[in-house]
Amino acid sequence: MCANTCEAEQLILKALRNEELFEEHERIPSFVQSIMGHLVPDYFERFDVEDEDGNDLIGEDQILLTATGDYTIYKCYGYDSHWCGGPPYSYVANDALKEKISEIEKELKKTHPKYVVTPLGLIRSRNQVTHWYVGPSIKDEETLRFFMNNLSVKKPDISDIERWQKSRGQCMDKNWCQFISCNMVFEGGLGVSLGLISKLIRKNPGLLHEWYDLLLEGPIARFKAAVKAGFKLFCTADDMAYKTGPMMSPQDYRKFVTPQAKKLCDIVRDADGVVFMHTDGNIYSVIDNFIEAGYHAIQPLEPTSGMRIKKVKEGWGDQIACIGNCDTTKTLPFGTEQEVRQEVHRDMKEGRIGGKKGYVFAASGSLHPRIHIDNVLAMLDEWKKINDGSIEL
Repeated sequence: MCANTCEAEQLILKALRNEELFEEHERIPSFVQSIMGHLVPDYFERFDVEDEDGNDLIGEDQILLTATGDYTIYKCYGYDSHWCGGPPYSYVANDALKEKISEIEKELKKTHPKYVVTPLGLIRSRNQVTHWYVGPSIKDEETLRFFMNNLSVKKPDISDIERWQKSRGQCMDKNWCQFISCNMVFEGGLGVSLGLISKLIRKNPGLLHEWYDLLLEGPIARFKAAVKAGFKLFCTADDMAYKTGPMMSPQDYRKFVTPQAKKLCDIVRDADGVVFMHTDGNIYSVIDNFIEAGYHAIQPLEPTSGMRIKKVKEGWGDQIACIGNCDTTKTLPFGTEQEVRQEVHRDMKEGRIGGKKGYVFAASGSLHPRIHIDNVLAMLDEWKKINDGSIEL
């Protein structure tokens, strides 16, 4: 029978609840968004070998194949947790909307043959490896209303819940954690232009509320299904800020977005779980909104956007925990191993401001292909050595 919880999950719950100090012997847990590109094969090329005694460097305890995916690379690098999506949901276009989307794509393909439009109006392009967001296709109220009237949500079924429940148990057995994750209204709503959003805020706020209600139906279904599957760790990935500040004023965010976020946070809190908000950019002016919604933590705290653990800890103290913020823009891709270690040292020290609590170690974004494996290994080695006391803060 699979385990109900594990040490890593208990440490993360304790850190993000931000209510009690860690014991001196308790380690600061870790989180990673994604490990990308060459960093996956580079690891296995270096470590999927035998030592001088003929023993495999990658042990059975590091292999993590589950009902919902292969998480071995995250376990091998030594991370405690990673965001993983969750029980599936999808937005389904009816025949009328499919015809409308086909008309939009027909015009787009005259100049961009690889462009496609999703049921939520996002224009995407693709190559043989991946796909990416290009822009919005919904730029007026009439088109938005048409999309909304012709969409339905396919929610997770019992087989999805059972599959994720099995996956959770497999992860608990290996002392490793999945964060259930979803987009919310900013990333989920990228099919609508920011120009139209701005207009709706001023001229038709009711329609914007309706649109955001629709965008939350899928995430709500995912979170509820994940709670049934036994999950305790959750996050919303909803980038809403530039490096200089939020895309929406704090006042408008509180009016239109905070109530939506609260719906998700309430589901998690009612299940005695924890939930963090992921957004890049400078977010100091909206941290109070995140607290009001019910988030336990913010992530990833981009240093190049002016975000520092120290400032959050000093300004918001016990109200919200921090996850981050070893720099993935400058230090990890371009710094020396020593500079990486110095940044980890600073992050771990700032994470203890106000006591050893309210902090989970992480980079300030995904580990992307411009980062060399040696810097990743140096970062994690420094984190581990500070945790085990072989390096003092």
